[in-house]
Amino acid sequence: MILVVDMSAREGSLAREEYARPIAESVGGEIVHYRQLTAPMVAEASHIVLCGTPLRDNVVLDDIKRFAWLARIEKPVLGICVGAEVIGQVFGCELESAKEIGVVKVRVEATNPLADEDFEAYCVHSQAVVPNDQVEVFARSDACVQMFRIVRRPVWGIQFHPEVRNLQILQAFLHIS
Repeated sequence: MILVVDMSAREGSLAREEYARPIAESVGGEIVHYRQLTAPMVAEASHIVLCGTPLRDNVVLDDIKRFAWLARIEKPVLGICVGAEVIGQVFGCELESAKEIGVVKVRVEATNPLADEDFEAYCVHSQAVVPNDQVEVFARSDACVQMFRIVRRPVWGIQFHPEVRNLQILQAFLHIS
């Protein structure tokens, strides 16, 4: 099972339809709101996607303790936008102001299984992860880190929204084991 986690503040909000549903449809996943996420769900999943949210919907960042399981996980996880910020925070990263709205150029800086060349991506965020020694950076835009992985783990963060114009990145994520 591929678990698609709705990270929006309100369960059943329009954000679920705009952010989680396109991802679930692309990867064949099941959607669950982050407040309903259980240890058995995490254990059963083969891959987990922590979805993005609208620009000002970052309530989940006040609820980081719910994601303590990320520090122990060995299966593939992909955090998108605020999902990447949650991953960064769990692994001790700070967040910095980095506002990007619209299409940006993303420069791939290191070989990785998600993207092998520069690309354009859609962003809608006001902050981003500041990498520390637990983070390996793979791509950047002019404003911030756009793609990273937690060192020696299949836990990835991307600041952009692949559900808008980079579905191939979601498909590539499914091939990570």
